[in-house]
Amino acid sequence: MVGVVYSQTANAIIPREGENKMPTTTNEIGAAAKLTHLTARAAEGKMLAEDLVEIGKRKAQRAIRRGREAGEDYLDETTHYIKHNPWQAVGIAAGAGGFLGLLFGLMCSRGRKK
Repeated sequence: MVGVVYSQTANAIIPREGENKMPTTTNEIGAAAKLTHLTARAAEGKMLAEDLVEIGKRKAQRAIRRGREAGEDYLDETTHYIKHNPWQAVGIAAGAGGFLGLLFGLMCSRGRKK
């Protein structure tokens, strides 16, 4: 170590004259303990984050499954309605198509005026 002399007679570390440096073994042990503690805390944080990600993935998969099932249910209901009321379905489709055509025509005509 720089600035420290090992005394042969007393088997102790003595600072050189004019220097006020003490050995850092206690500080090094404290720093090593803090580093070990922080490493353990970081590992705990990593495991917690991985668990939260896994839980989020499972929740998203459940939501997708529920949405798909709901969509299939609506499709089945629509198919059933169309089979039992074909003329009413044709009228609704024609009305929706006419409305969308009118809306599209208005939007296109406004674009030409500018």
